[in-house]
Amino acid sequence: MGFAKSITLGNKIDIDEVDVLDYLNKDDHTKIITLYLEGTNRGKEFVDVLGRMTKPVLILKNGRTEIGSRAVISHTSSIAGNDKIYDAVFKQNPMVFRVYDFYEMFNIAHIFASQPIIKGKKIAIITASGSLGILACDELVDKGLSLAELKEETRQKIKKIIPDYVSIGGTIDLGPSMFLTLSESLKAIYKDENVDALLFIFAIPRWPLEKFNFTFSPHFRLMKQLSKKYHKPIVCVCFGSRWVFEYINNNAFKFGIPVVDRIEHAVNAFKMMYEYEINVISKKME
Repeated sequence: MGFAKSITLGNKIDIDEVDVLDYLNKDDHTKIITLYLEGTNRGKEFVDVLGRMTKPVLILKNGRTEIGSRAVISHTSSIAGNDKIYDAVFKQNPMVFRVYDFYEMFNIAHIFASQPIIKGKKIAIITASGSLGILACDELVDKGLSLAELKEETRQKIKKIIPDYVSIGGTIDLGPSMFLTLSESLKAIYKDENVDALLFIFAIPRWPLEKFNFTFSPHFRLMKQLSKKYHKPIVCVCFGSRWVFEYINNNAFKFGIPVVDRIEHAVNAFKMMYEYEINVISKKME
């Protein structure tokens, strides 16, 4: 993920979050804003500046508990305030999305910045692990999204290129055949009008990648091309050792494909993008 600006406010003697949000909102090089917030001493101005935002803002607000609030005061002398009030302010603003840790904040920012905005809530899941695919299905439902129901034409295209043991019931579980069937499967799924976005779950150990010198660069190049052509986002969730994650991420980064290590972060990003689409982009076009 590229950074246009990185600003540390410290104890906010001269400028604070209100000033910085106003500045970044006007900055042509900034696409999405992330904010770590302990509290604000300018409540009205803070609410006002959030209301003027024209870019998505991801806010990590701490001090959610009584103990945390006391720690905020001793840290920067900010007023943490009642977390329910902050939460209500965030929820009433369609440009603001609350996150709960730094990993989630930067993962979702990367997805927002690198992928086209989702147009609907039907997500296709391509996986090498049946169990992880099921977990992803549950996560989709919990977040108010849905599993894409592929057209029969798409199913038949995939069936022609995959082994008999491969499942394309709810999720597309390519299993060990992924190395040989992923490209053609991606082409068929992207083309399907019942699919709004793709979640690609990668779960392969280190040894086959090293032993057979597999590279996923051609697949990630194809993902980039198809996402641009069909205006559908894709997120890769990678399970495995740190070596495997870095190997996959280094391949994907060259083509702007986001890789995260938690299913919930990918699904949360789709949820936020969908809310941004229906509450902001679609209303601008009315």
